[in-house]
Amino acid sequence: MKTAQLYWCPEDGWQGNRELCGVCGNQNQIKEVPKKRADLYFLKELDQPVPGVTAILKVLAKPQLIHWAAKTAASAALKNPGLSLEQATNTIYESRDKAGNKGHEVHKIIDNLYKGMKYNFDTLPDTVKPYMKAFEKFQASFPHTIIASEKTIFSRKHQYAGTMDRILQDSAKKIWLIDYKTSNGVYPDQGLQLRAYKEAAEEMKLVEKIDHMAIIHLKEDGTYSLIEMDEPFEVFLALKRVYEWNKS
Repeated sequence: MKTAQLYWCPEDGWQGNRELCGVCGNQNQIKEVPKKRADLYFLKELDQPVPGVTAILKVLAKPQLIHWAAKTAASAALKNPGLSLEQATNTIYESRDKAGNKGHEVHKIIDNLYKGMKYNFDTLPDTVKPYMKAFEKFQASFPHTIIASEKTIFSRKHQYAGTMDRILQDSAKKIWLIDYKTSNGVYPDQGLQLRAYKEAAEEMKLVEKIDHMAIIHLKEDGTYSLIEMDEPFEVFLALKRVYEWNKS
């Protein structure tokens, strides 16, 4: 678990990396905390915990998930009429967790590849192989170099943080912010996620300017799509206000 050492005032709370409290002026205490806990990031560069991008985006209504959940539970009940109501309902979470584990495994392998590690395709789980085939096709058709990978970024101006996937430079020297997805589709909230990361990365001067944002959609049939996204930052900020209102 990654941790951060932050200063804490018993009277006035988190103080980031300030030895003296900015409110009462007393000597702060040092506390070691996880960099990410629940919805919040605890970063030494910031004076207080800030919400994560994905936590903020959870306030966005996703009506398609209601249909998916109903269909999943109904399908399970039809296949096995002996299931109780609770058992049929639990198939929703089993399906969700299975998809999440698959996506996590694919991301882990890709991360290791970018770190210079190798893998044996034949030993991969069958559920992962098609997505890695798709990734290999993307690698072959999109020459690039890595500028930043799996990096925690934050916006001091707007008070949020997150962990972005990759910043790449293509053969034409254009800068891309990308995120690999293994979901069934590509959705606008994923574009909002990229937009939030773009604003934070540019504010931190990781790069001067990001030219393109894109989802690399790795598919179950072994193919991929590069889908450029350009969602408005104002929408993300509006969702952040809803998140804060909901937590107040």
